[in-house]
Amino acid sequence: MKLVTALERIHAAVGHDYRGHDYTETASLLMPPQGSPYREMFDTAELVKMNIARERLKMPVFRDTLIAAKAFMARDKNVHSVNCIAMRANGDIWLFRVGKRGGVKKLWNFGNPVP
Repeated sequence: MKLVTALERIHAAVGHDYRGHDYTETASLLMPPQGSPYREMFDTAELVKMNIARERLKMPVFRDTLIAAKAFMARDKNVHSVNCIAMRANGDIWLFRVGKRGGVKKLWNFGNPVP
């Protein structure tokens, strides 16, 4: 007979495969409502992965994303703005637009996945 630990029972109840994952306590991300134009600007599955701590370490930071967006627009003169998702210094995840002259407009704040 196999002994089942309390952690295995909890993860089985919520449908998680805990093996090989570094789980830490995370909060939910605040998603744009269905039908919102912001919802069409990103892949939801990629963003949901950010609730796993190991995946969150791979997320680009705001400054690097800003530099990359400006470089992309400098190479292609037909691009007037770029929509990006990045992590801010305080841990918030933002969807934002970078304009041709370098201006930044926050479109959506997904919140901070670390409580």
